[in-house]
Amino acid sequence: MAGSVPACRFGAEAIDQADIIVVPGWKGADVPVPEELCARLRAAHGRGARLVSICSGAFVLAATGLLDGGTVSTHWRYAEALQRRFPAVTVDAASLYREHDGVFTSAGSAAGIDLLIEIVRRDFGAEAANSVARRLVVPAHRSGGQAQFLERPVPARPTGEVAPLLDTMREALDRDWTTEAMARDCRMSLRTFLRRFQEATGASPG
Repeated sequence: MAGSVPACRFGAEAIDQADIIVVPGWKGADVPVPEELCARLRAAHGRGARLVSICSGAFVLAATGLLDGGTVSTHWRYAEALQRRFPAVTVDAASLYREHDGVFTSAGSAAGIDLLIEIVRRDFGAEAANSVARRLVVPAHRSGGQAQFLERPVPARPTGEVAPLLDTMREALDRDWTTEAMARDCRMSLRTFLRRFQEATGASPG
């Protein structure tokens, strides 16, 4: 039928052969995770597979017990519920992604992309990660400890001399964009550029 969702090609048994397992979300904060699924994930971790969650998928990985004693990330809106349901883990409601003993957790969808690009970087190097980022038109690297959101709102679109720079950077993600290079592109001194960039975007150029 046109527009229908294609059936999944594999069942839960695929977990038993996978090298990396991504849980992109879960049904709800109060929905129990089946023990059969938890057992498969624990077994996969035991044989060296990496487990990854995006957003509410952290509830699934926390249910396995593999995150006990560790610090995890999830979307800020689920952080309180995750902490309440799994007191043996420490929930970091601010960071984009975290790793604990080969188990990776991330915040919302964009943070999940950041995490997966970081895994590509670890496995295949910066060039491969940069290539993926270019295809997706996303930053090549955002560190896991970066905040999920800024406390103060930023303009809907950066104004002044900084906006053309950002457009140029989006079209040339493979360039080595040092702060000095950015300042030159804006025809500003480094000190002035740092101040103007912070004012326009609410973030540092780094």
